[in-house]
Amino acid sequence: MKQEFKDRTEGIAWASMIPDGNQPPLYEPPAEFLKATGQSWPPKGVTWPVPPIMSTEQVGTTGPALAPVT
Repeated sequence: MKQEFKDRTEGIAWASMIPDGNQPPLYEPPAEFLKATGQSWPPKGVTWPVPPIMSTEQVGTTGPALAPVT
């Protein structure tokens, strides 16, 4: 199985779908968990809240404009 995967994926360039500079999604753990584990929120080096990712794609039409049905 490993050899087949290696054969099929040889020469393929893998790329992340997450744009450079974006952080992976993070979810704030419950306060009880943070207290029990001695952790703090947000972790060091993380901007919180995470800035939203907004799409810049324009959506095309979904069909002809139809008159409203009354």
